[in-house]
Amino acid sequence: MNHQTGSNQLLNEELIMEKSLIGENSKVADFGCGMHGYFVYPIAKKIGKHGFIYAVDVLKNVLENLKKSIEQENIVNAKTIWSDLEVLNGTDISPNSLDVGLLINTLHQSQKRANI
Repeated sequence: MNHQTGSNQLLNEELIMEKSLIGENSKVADFGCGMHGYFVYPIAKKIGKHGFIYAVDVLKNVLENLKKSIEQENIVNAKTIWSDLEVLNGTDISPNSLDVGLLINTLHQSQKRANI
């Protein structure tokens, strides 16, 4: 299944993963993953069975659809999490548990950028 969307054609996920030092066994969160989970799928593949990626978004319907897609693709190292990133400690991800946190094409949507 092709998970790329026209809105992200200018983003090079391989380069972003390389520059972010995402590798095998990494623990990653994609904050503001969006309805297509553009980075979720390539990261899940790259990090392998001992890595983990959290797909985080504020829109519950987006997460429901993404969760179904992840399950259909038999991706076992990914989990969707609802969060309001503008709220301090607004996610269920344990502090200091991530190797990498991504916030891509998300900040411009916020009314409270300083809180993020």
